[in-house]
Amino acid sequence: MNLFRPALLDDPATTVLAGRAPDGRTVAGAVVTLSATPDTGPVIGVSNVFATGPGADPWPGCLAAIARRWPGTPVVGYEHGDDLTAALRHGFTTTGTLRVWVAAP
Repeated sequence: MNLFRPALLDDPATTVLAGRAPDGRTVAGAVVTLSATPDTGPVIGVSNVFATGPGADPWPGCLAAIARRWPGTPVVGYEHGDDLTAALRHGFTTTGTLRVWVAAP
């Protein structure tokens, strides 16, 4: 199964994190993207956070991996519902609603 497009996987600003069980199975993961804006400077965007199994919590491992690779870089996301509740438990704060801008052709 091709879950991610090759262009995404080839993008040097994008990293796919995988948490593995002792037997090598992927049991958690996330997609992180390094970007920057004039207002914020560098930030790590985190999306597609997941874990398998009831009660599994991917956030501690995900945030630890981000902190090791990009120490001190702010982490942002756009969770909602139960995913937002989980992110808030791990130190995120809300800043408002998400707006997506798309350039007109």
